[in-house]
Amino acid sequence: MTPPQPAKAATAQVKGQRRDRWHTLRDAIQRITLDSGLPDCGRLPVPSAGGQVTVRYDRGRARWVRLRTCRKGNLCPVCGNRIRTARGDQLARASKAWADPEWEMPAELAHLARAATGGGLAMGTYTLRHFARQSLEELVKLQRAAWRRAFGAGSGAAWRRLRERYGIVGDVRAFEVTHGTNGWHPHFHTLYFLRAPLTEAQRAELEQALWERWSKAVVEAGGYTLSRRHGFKLDIPRNGDIEAFARYIAKEITGDQTKTGRGGRRTPWQIAQDWADTGSARDRELWRSYELGIKGVWYLRWSDKLAPFGRLFEDRTDDELAAAAELDDDQDDDQDQEDAPTMEAGEVLGVSYAAWFTVLLQRQGRRLEVVHALERSGLAAARALLESWGLTWGSDCWSPLDGSVPEGYGPPDPPADPEPEQLVIAC
Repeated sequence: MTPPQPAKAATAQVKGQRRDRWHTLRDAIQRITLDSGLPDCGRLPVPSAGGQVTVRYDRGRARWVRLRTCRKGNLCPVCGNRIRTARGDQLARASKAWADPEWEMPAELAHLARAATGGGLAMGTYTLRHFARQSLEELVKLQRAAWRRAFGAGSGAAWRRLRERYGIVGDVRAFEVTHGTNGWHPHFHTLYFLRAPLTEAQRAELEQALWERWSKAVVEAGGYTLSRRHGFKLDIPRNGDIEAFARYIAKEITGDQTKTGRGGRRTPWQIAQDWADTGSARDRELWRSYELGIKGVWYLRWSDKLAPFGRLFEDRTDDELAAAAELDDDQDDDQDQEDAPTMEAGEVLGVSYAAWFTVLLQRQGRRLEVVHALERSGLAAARALLESWGLTWGSDCWSPLDGSVPEGYGPPDPPADPEPEQLVIAC
């Protein structure tokens, strides 16, 4: 068997570490969350599970299936990772297609007209002036009210004229928050799709116009006067490099799980990880105040006019993305698996409910240990591991590969019909 190339092996190892990190962090958050659905994520079997939890294997990848997912992109690092990774890819591909004059717009979307040289892109970052005494809940309400005044239902004819002048066809808005010395720092990243690319002079003009609308709306909504330097900025592709800008978009708008706070600020995931590492009561309360503050917050929203365009590049809903098979994160479909154990693709391992709840869930890390054993050494290693925990092969756990499946345990029920399409992702 040929060993993998060092670069590919290192990439696979890093991705595996990232996957393990999100699942371990979810375990920690489940111990402090006040949310009703998050504690069941990855732990409680789905109604159609048939009395068993199973592991599916394919091309060197193993993942637990027949388990519930909470689908809370802002609270669960596992579901959030699935959603954000897919949305980042969606935005990157949509951005590159929009800017590519050779990409043909479908006839039903012909009204989303672009210049013959391709459409333009710009990304705005909208912030608030804030203080430690302000709760996240208070700041989010302020942020929403200011947005409505500046660019939403209360924006008026002046905003329509500004959109027409600069050819703003639609936008994608993402919510992000960090915490630092001055308290919570909520902000919006907004990607604008334009009929044509902006010149630097046009960018500066539009930045000033957007800044004036935003800063005025924040004050009218009850917020503090903003700093011109820190309150808003507008970026466009440098030297026309759409590929680099698409990567920047994916990171800034959807990649906050892999980002770290700047200037001493921490992301919510960093706060949760610090609690897991230290048990700090302060970090536990910060996480809970974060949960309270983002109730009902949209993580990502496409404007109505642009939403059908976005669905060309990812038509799965947030629920469908989050419901991807358990432990199926951060691995590429074309990842080199030459060193992986040779096993038939499909459900290769089953565990009874009794074994699942009394043994695998009773100690943190055991679910990942089973996955690691299968991916690295195959079924024999997974069996030895389960038996070392006192489980009996052929009754507590089994595999269809060796004919040890007990009577009464068969294939899963067919999946339910998917939810209606949507491009709004709530926490």
